[in-house]
Amino acid sequence: MLTEDEAERLLTWLADAVGGLGAARDLPQTLESTARGAVEAIPGTEAAGIAELFGREQFVERVATGALPEIVDRLQHELAEGPCPLALATGRTIRVHDLGEEYDRWPKLAEAARRENVAAALCYRLDTRSDKRRMSLNLYARRPGVFDDEAVLLGELFASHASIALAHAQNSEQLTTALSTRDLIGQAKGILMERFGIDDYKAFRMLVESSQNTNLKLVDIATWLTSGVTGAED
Repeated sequence: MLTEDEAERLLTWLADAVGGLGAARDLPQTLESTARGAVEAIPGTEAAGIAELFGREQFVERVATGALPEIVDRLQHELAEGPCPLALATGRTIRVHDLGEEYDRWPKLAEAARRENVAAALCYRLDTRSDKRRMSLNLYARRPGVFDDEAVLLGELFASHASIALAHAQNSEQLTTALSTRDLIGQAKGILMERFGIDDYKAFRMLVESSQNTNLKLVDIATWLTSGVTGAED
């Protein structure tokens, strides 16, 4: 159990680390701040990455502070074994003292870890509030056993704050996209209304029917229409 002084030191350290998360203006910046902040905040961390899994197959390395997370995260996905896939699947914090010694649990990854000279791993699933879109914060070090109980606790607190920041950034991104889409469709309707002398409702029906007939999204039809008009004027 932590002493009062140790707890105060950890909270101060955490506050400094998460301070930059709120300053990020969009999702890419928030992801970048999260990875960098984890390296600074969590003792023993040499490099950090955030991996994302869409559904069951589509894997994306969203951000990494160096080559190490990119290599190890990609290996885990390709081999379908390791702490990152386990954290994504279960939502649990997964700590590994030495990946190179995990022959019983992850034989292929253990061999690759020795080859890539990576040892310790600490993985957290971030709360994206979506079952279809899962993210994990993955911390790595070349020395074994560097993630002690204090590091695990600090990482859990950091991951919780990061999840809140990411949720806020995602909501802002979705709102911006929605507003942009609405404006684009509005422009497309205006073009059709002027060209064919029709009202707002009929213009929207033309867009919907075009979307259905071409099997394209409504926003793609609107983009094509507005781009075509812009091109003609140029």
